[in-house]
Amino acid sequence: MGNPVLGIETYVLLKKETVPGTRESLTTGAQHLDLISESLDSIPVLSGLPVMAGDRQKRATLDFVSHNNTGGSFIFRPRSAQLDTLLKWILGAGGGLAPYTPIVNDAVDLEAFTLEVTKGGQDQLALVGTKVNTAKFSSTFIEPLTIELNVLSLTGVRNSGSFTTFAPTQMDAEKPFLHGGLIMSGTEVWLDDGLAAGNVEVRSIEFTINNNLLEDGYCNSMNRRLISPGLFTLEGALEIPYNATTKGFWNAMIAAAKVKFTATWTDGDANILAASFVVKLDGELPKVSSSELQWLNLSFHGVADTTDPVCISMISTE
Repeated sequence: MGNPVLGIETYVLLKKETVPGTRESLTTGAQHLDLISESLDSIPVLSGLPVMAGDRQKRATLDFVSHNNTGGSFIFRPRSAQLDTLLKWILGAGGGLAPYTPIVNDAVDLEAFTLEVTKGGQDQLALVGTKVNTAKFSSTFIEPLTIELNVLSLTGVRNSGSFTTFAPTQMDAEKPFLHGGLIMSGTEVWLDDGLAAGNVEVRSIEFTINNNLLEDGYCNSMNRRLISPGLFTLEGALEIPYNATTKGFWNAMIAAAKVKFTATWTDGDANILAASFVVKLDGELPKVSSSELQWLNLSFHGVADTTDPVCISMISTE
């Protein structure tokens, strides 16, 4: 018996498909990610039919593959050169870095990409016709920004065809976006906290973009035929000090007022990622149960109207 494999030979690469649903070659132009973890698969799902006759045992002929469930999730530390491409996959086609809203047949849709994963140098899997279902951005004190993408795919190709060798060029050439480089800005007084105007001490920020893709897009097929977008939603949370300034959040909450703010990360080399939010707050007054320093956890969800037609817009610059 051999030794267990090392996880350091696990890679995720992805590239936009020229023809959605057709496997793209990743030899050039692919994004090679600074991967933290992955749970990607193309799973043959067994359908076990009920049995009425037999000898109290499962009949082998009544267990068979009904369909393939392809997709999963992966977490990585983004680099500035990748962000423009990644944000378009997450938010929508057409070059805009904000959620697209018209859904008219296939006139506007989320972009599809081919994804390749190598698992510990042992198994390889290509996911074709892949779209982003959810994107979770997480930034907390003394840690770099991470993104977790949950994806759905039309088909999966296991251990066959041409797979691309990982090249850590961007990972070696660029730095991750550290939480220590995060700047918050907003018009609300309670986002001031006594520092420079509009700049609040944020211990952590986390938000999830959800395209609510159709998971059961099977027709007369073993694989998905459709991955259609549903209602776009944004949910998140902030952790900030609870004090005489930030207590002003309560007025905004009970008035159901729109709150606007921007989170801007830098990688220390003048490259930035900025996310601008239009939200309403969820929750209640803090519960004080100890003599320790008190932090305020603010949950929020995205909203839009004619004045603010998108609940989130994002931009990256190099």
